[in-house]
Amino acid sequence: MKKDFFCPSQTAGILYEVVSYALLLLCGYLLSDLLELALAGSWRQMYRTGLLAAAALLLTLLPKYALSVWRNRQKQIDSQHFREYLYQCVLNRTIRVENRGEMNVLLNSDADTIASYFQETRPKAISGAAVLLCSAVLLCTVDWRIGLLFFLLNLTQFLPIIVYEKWSRQLYRQTHSAEETYCNWMLEGYNGIRTLKAYGAEQWYLKRYYRLNQEIVRSGKRTEKAIAVENIVFQAIDSLLNYGSYVILGLFVLFGGLPIEKTPLLIILGGYLFSSISSVFDLRLQQFQYQEAVKRLGFHEIQPVHSGGSCILKAENLSKTFEGKQVLNHASCAVYSGDRILLQGDNGSGKSTFLRILAGLEEPDSGRVTYGIPQNEIALSLQEEPQLNIPGKELVHALNETGCIHMEQLAQHFQGFHILELLAKPLSELSSGERKKFYLAAALAHRGKLLILDEPTNHLDQASIAYLYEQLRAYTGTFLICTHTTDMDLNWNKTLLMDGGICHEP
Repeated sequence: MKKDFFCPSQTAGILYEVVSYALLLLCGYLLSDLLELALAGSWRQMYRTGLLAAAALLLTLLPKYALSVWRNRQKQIDSQHFREYLYQCVLNRTIRVENRGEMNVLLNSDADTIASYFQETRPKAISGAAVLLCSAVLLCTVDWRIGLLFFLLNLTQFLPIIVYEKWSRQLYRQTHSAEETYCNWMLEGYNGIRTLKAYGAEQWYLKRYYRLNQEIVRSGKRTEKAIAVENIVFQAIDSLLNYGSYVILGLFVLFGGLPIEKTPLLIILGGYLFSSISSVFDLRLQQFQYQEAVKRLGFHEIQPVHSGGSCILKAENLSKTFEGKQVLNHASCAVYSGDRILLQGDNGSGKSTFLRILAGLEEPDSGRVTYGIPQNEIALSLQEEPQLNIPGKELVHALNETGCIHMEQLAQHFQGFHILELLAKPLSELSSGERKKFYLAAALAHRGKLLILDEPTNHLDQASIAYLYEQLRAYTGTFLICTHTTDMDLNWNKTLLMDGGICHEP
């Protein structure tokens, strides 16, 4: 996964935190200076110094405000670019998403976790570590005894961090698992509501929905309790350290020879020393959540073919199971440039699943597909085409902008399939046959090097079938076509038979 998406917003966050620290440190220095002048009775000089200090502080607020605006704007820009990258990964199949519920959780919850890690947690931790070190050095510079004592006291904050980390990881995994299960179940119920109603199973679905909803609530309660315990423990330790530091400083003023005018600066330095450790702790917890999010997104590279360049794609030992039924069983094939391949088999033999995996639309449970061409050079038309709620003309315009379509050929195919006058309608309003013709025309006009068609004659009238045959006979590229039609003679040079999920040549 590319991490440089967040470099600008991370840099802006670090600068903002460091500038905020420097400004507060400046306040402490000026207060110490004013207190020293007051104790010395230099009222006139104190008045001038106070005016200069107020003016300087007002002027320094401007860069802090500018940094804040820049940081927030950069966070929005970087987050948008990152989401665009994730959606592109989904389209390119380098992120595996099995259903919409999983996609919703991964590309929202996990994307937010990754963005927050780089835009909030890391900047605060990096600047916090720098502030911690700087505060310790400055404390030792002012009074090495106080600096050393405060630093040792600060180490006590690591004790609850070690105890809480394992608990936090367990709660995070449980909460995420409950959310994913809940989203998937809602989607299943939405998609199957007609079937559920037909069998009177709405109450069964709602009962399970209620149980999953309760698990979400319980996970939320456990997380809130954990957060509450964390806050109480850290606030207690922080309060003890901060208020205890006042007592320690008071004792050093009374008995240790510490000048009282140094106390404002020491109080600020001590406060930063004690509070900056929490950002390091947050980094530790968020790093685990970030790693889990990246793992669930499952970035993987698509492997190219290394076989002399003539092999367009190669499938090796593909297996796929749906709901306990094995659809593919170690199916393999190779497609070379110029091949005209016929894929046949009985209904339910796994042909459509095999083609979808070859096209990169689904992932096998085992085995792999390697490509000798970019995947955007694979044109396809499947049995179930997407019912997009946009006019055909709008999709044609989008295809034209990608540069992957021969527009003159596309217009010719629209005319040949007699759907030119239907392009003003949304694709979702077209019949199955009309929609099939639209996607066949787009596939035939594609500039790619491999054409994959799954039952291309389904829902077509005789005139459209005749036109399709004519175009396929004249097609000079490589194609792989699955069909039950026995009279489709396209000068096949290879026939593949799917039988029991196994692909072989008869």
